[in-house]
Amino acid sequence: QAEGPEAMNTPDERAEAELARLASETERPDWDDEGAMPIPRAVWVRTRTLYGIVKRSIPNLHTPFLSPSADGTVFVSWTVLPTREVLVEDGDNRMAWSIRDVSGGFTAGPCADENEALAVIRRARA
Repeated sequence: QAEGPEAMNTPDERAEAELARLASETERPDWDDEGAMPIPRAVWVRTRTLYGIVKRSIPNLHTPFLSPSADGTVFVSWTVLPTREVLVEDGDNRMAWSIRDVSGGFTAGPCADENEALAVIRRARA
């Protein structure tokens, strides 16, 4: 029998388990053995909140890719169209977004909160 995220049945269950695992693994300094800054619990709570808001608001959107960064931030990226990706960077006291198109188009800006990030994701799907 599989254990860990692989044992979860749905993509949402696997994403929630991955969020919990990453939060636990990145709370200490040097979590990557290369000098990474710890990622504060508050950042992971906000990331989980963002994930929940997006999942409830846009239920058919694919599960995002989660990536902790050595600078103490978390990147969450959704493929919103076959040719477009939205990336939200969440860090201690800052949040930003970017939209990347396969054609090379790129726009970016700051986010005040999770609801503003959701609005960006909705606009990017249009």
